Amino acid sequence: MGILAVIVIAAVARSRPWVSYRPQPVEGVGAARSLGEDGGRPNTDETGLWVGLFLVLALGAVAGVGLFVSSAGASAGLLSGPIAVGAALFVGAYLVLGVYVTARGRGHPSSMAAAETATICGLLFLIAVSTQLIGA
Repeated sequence: MGILAVIVIAAVARSRPWVSYRPQPVEGVGAARSLGEDGGRPNTDETGLWVGLFLVLALGAVAGVGLFVSSAGASAGLLSGPIAVGAALFVGAYLVLGVYVTARGRGHPSSMAAAETATICGLLFLIAVSTQLIGA
């Protein structure tokens, strides 16, 4: 699975001439500030900062839930099958609908938004199958 991921990343990286890309200024649009330009204060407009913070919080939440569920103090009611299935369906539906709405909000046609949603559904299916295989 890791080899497939490396192949896909390499194919995407080589599919466009990223090396020759040169950003051009757009008239009437202010450029983003760089770090430290405003009196030494960090720039909170940076997308990478927000993405990194989200990933840290999301991974921390997943790790916390994993530790809670694997501990001996977790109540049996939280680990029951119907609750776990319901939670998985809720998270899956939230993710799939979120991808579709986000894609439409970015101006993609409904066909491309549906394709992105189908990709996420396939990814969720692969994660579910992998989890079943590893847990078996």
